[in-house]
Parts: sequence; C-alpha cells; structure tokens
Amino acid sequence: MFAGIDVHSKRYFNSIERLDTSYNTDAPGKWEVIQDLAPQFTIRQGQCSHQINKNEIVVFGGFGGDFLDDVFTFNHSEGTMRREERDAPQKIFTYQMPTLYDEVKKHVLTVDWKTKKTLLYQEDKTWTALRQLDQ
Repeated sequence: MFAGIDVHSKRYFNSIERLDTSYNTDAPGKWEVIQDLAPQFTIRQGQCSHQINKNEIVVFGGFGGDFLDDVFTFNHSEGTMRREERDAPQKIFTYQMPTLYDEVKKHVLTVDWKTKKTLLYQEDKTWTALRQLDQ
C-alpha cells in the first residue's frame, strides 16, 4: 500500500505499508510500515501501483498538491524503493481508473483520470501514449 489521504483530517501521507497475508488462527495477517522509505517518496494519493515481477512493484503519478509524473520501483524482498531516471510522459492521476499488467509482454497499461489517455509502461522503463478513451 503506497500513500494516500486520511479522509478525516484531509491530510496526505506517504507511508509505505505491506500486509503479511500468511494465515494462521492466532494472527490472520499483520501490517508492516516501511518507515525508512517514506522520505524519498513524496506525499500523494491516486497513484498507480502494480506488481511487475516476483519482487517488484512499480508506483507512479498521483496527486500531492499538484499532479505528479514521477516513477518508483519498490522491491519488496529487499525492502528498497528507487526513483527511476525517466518520469512518465505526462502527469498521471489514476484514481479509480483501470490498470492492467500483461505478464507475457511485460508492460502496465493504465489510464490518466484527467486526460482519459491510455498509457503503456514497458519493461525497459519506457512509456508509450496510446489513445484517448473518450474519442
């Protein structure tokens, strides 16, 4: 779970958390806050996050006072977060928009809420703008 907004206080936060889903009768799951990664990952909501392989989750865009175009890769086995050198080709807000991962082609397909443009993020960390959804 990456960042968000507290609905009661209307404050953004940048915590990175993960849920241990191993199940047993004593503890059906446990949340872990990954404290040391949050300072490099600015506050935001409405970002896209999707698993791209066994150990990594790509996280991009969102809104934190302004719309964002930055791209991060979180490695959950190492507990590390790195900002990618290439930003997205535009600011992306994916709040409640569909996002899919194609395991065969190794890319993420998402939609920007503001522009309704479909965007493709490839394994080589490049972007392709596809088409408008409202045309």
